[in-house]
Amino acid sequence: MGDRDDRAGRLFLVTGASGYIGGRLVPELLRRGHRVRCMARSARRLRDHPWAGQVEIVEADATDPESTRLALSGVDVAYYLIHAIGGGSGFAETDRRAARTFAGAARDAGVRRLVYLGGMDPAGELSPHLSSRAEVGRIMLDAGVPAVWLRAAVITGSGSASFEMLRYLTERLPVMVTPRWVRTRLQPIAIRDVLHYLVAVADLPADVSRGFDIGGPDVLTYADMMHRYAAVAGLRRRLIIPVPALSPGLSSLWVGGVTPVPGSLARPLVESLRNEMVCREDDIGRYVPPPPDGPTGFERAVSLALRRVRDADVATRWSSASVPGAPSDPLPTDPDWAGGSLYTDERTRTVNASAERSWTVIEGIGGDRGWYSFPLAWRVRGILDRLVGGVGLRRGRRDPHRLRIGETVDFWRVEEIEPPRLLRLRAEMRLPGLAWLELRVTERDDGRSDYTQRALFHPRGLTGHAYWWAFKPFHDRVFGGMSRGIARAAEHDRPAGAVYAARSGYRPGMDVTRSRELLGIYLNDHLAAAAGGVALARRVARGHRDPDRASDPASERASDKAERLGRLADDVAADRGALLEILTSLGLPVRRYKSLAVSVAEKAGRLKLNGGLVRRSPLSDVVELEAMTLAVQGKRAGWRTLLAVAEQEPALDTERLRMLEERADEQLAILERLRADALRDTFQKPGTPDRAAAPLRS
Repeated sequence: MGDRDDRAGRLFLVTGASGYIGGRLVPELLRRGHRVRCMARSARRLRDHPWAGQVEIVEADATDPESTRLALSGVDVAYYLIHAIGGGSGFAETDRRAARTFAGAARDAGVRRLVYLGGMDPAGELSPHLSSRAEVGRIMLDAGVPAVWLRAAVITGSGSASFEMLRYLTERLPVMVTPRWVRTRLQPIAIRDVLHYLVAVADLPADVSRGFDIGGPDVLTYADMMHRYAAVAGLRRRLIIPVPALSPGLSSLWVGGVTPVPGSLARPLVESLRNEMVCREDDIGRYVPPPPDGPTGFERAVSLALRRVRDADVATRWSSASVPGAPSDPLPTDPDWAGGSLYTDERTRTVNASAERSWTVIEGIGGDRGWYSFPLAWRVRGILDRLVGGVGLRRGRRDPHRLRIGETVDFWRVEEIEPPRLLRLRAEMRLPGLAWLELRVTERDDGRSDYTQRALFHPRGLTGHAYWWAFKPFHDRVFGGMSRGIARAAEHDRPAGAVYAARSGYRPGMDVTRSRELLGIYLNDHLAAAAGGVALARRVARGHRDPDRASDPASERASDKAERLGRLADDVAADRGALLEILTSLGLPVRRYKSLAVSVAEKAGRLKLNGGLVRRSPLSDVVELEAMTLAVQGKRAGWRTLLAVAEQEPALDTERLRMLEERADEQLAILERLRADALRDTFQKPGTPDRAAAPLRS
């Protein structure tokens, strides 16, 4: 018995270790040097936990006296974290039988402390769920073993069913017609504080055997919690309209229809919300010191629960972590509906090239090389991002061959890089949510490599969900094409500086039929982009001829600008005609549906143009000229690409291509001067030096 007096060597039994609380309690006990035994009906359910190799696992059923006694043998402190929530109409009887069996077995085994976590025990008629939990608490206190019954309301943390219900309702519904229970007062508590008390009460003296209310510092209604969650998550304030008509049954159907929380869980949670759950005493403070940082407020608890998403750890490190993170973080064994919405597009393929070669292609992505699929889609997305105030594709990359954490790659930023196996990029484009692109390569035994690509999107609000589903039909073309393009680039061992090879897949010595097919795709993408460029150029020229612009600060130069822009629009149209002739001379098909798609995108881009929904704003000139500059830069790159291909395509006229390239340079010079004038007219205060209009130096 002397060994059992040694606190460092005590044996702790955790039931319900596969659940939300138990799965987070086990690592807390291990960190304090305790020996831990986990009891489960099936040991297989615990094998995926990061801590499974550090604990003893026994199979037992709390309703079976014999297996329960064996599980409790030699145990000093036993945590009872079992509850038959959602277990059907007979769940209360199941709870009662399991609690009595466990309490009796603990007494017979000489357990020194029982710890039970249940719900609040408010005055008045309780819901069946709360009533059953209260009955289990009283059974534990009557077990003849020193026991502590901790009573908590809503536990805030990723994976908690009550918190996930709150999360999904708030994120998915900007306007809610809600049951009257949204006015019920609650005292939520952070999961980290719950774990603090669970661990601390194990050391209470043997003469302390009672229940304690535990809660956070905030007393809020459910509606208050939704409003505060929205504020922390960066969502607009929610409009909540309570109505008295929705019964708990209808409410649970409503919750089940809006959130992925199973109805069997939602109903008892909803029924419990009709009871006010606020601490009626604070006696725990006399026996246990507060958490190290003090009680965690609701906003702080929500922020911690969302931390994994904001830090880009979501769905990337959970499965490979050897030590779990903070208690508020999700675990890989949490239910599928826990952790918030995360959309994933994952593609894996075997590459007939070494992992080293595949990594070279991955690390060189972006910038001049592009993204190995549907160049038009990437350019249009970049232009649209610029039109709504984002960074677009103009940033490129610092080095064409190497990347470092924190560097930019077009509208991405390097979040993590582990050469030669992992590159994770975080999107900095304007999005209704957070997005990442993860590229991973692993070596195969046969010398080849496996390439895995994941696009991850965490939506913000209903708009975020709509955004994902609106673009999902294009994923195979964009992400599937990227996966195929990266694999081809690695297999064909293309030179790192070959811009055309990276963008279109063309390479001397390749199969001619395939290379011409890729050339046709490339030129059709440029032709479609040219259609959008012509429409944009003519629209800008018309805007400067508009008599309504007489009040514009640059009205004295309006006629000259309109004339220059008109000539520029004509040149852009002529360039598109030249590209169409090149396609015809090469005998390549013209895909007119691409031009139509870009035309629609160009018209959509006219909305919300930096301060005006449809009408022009003071920023319109600047943004439109920058968009035209990006388009002409892309066109110039296209002429240069054709010059590089001319050796393999005799039908290409190199002299004409050089002339077109020079004309693109002239167009860029004109656009830069016009942009400088627009910057001065838009931003320069009267009386300041005319820097923006200074002549360009070569």
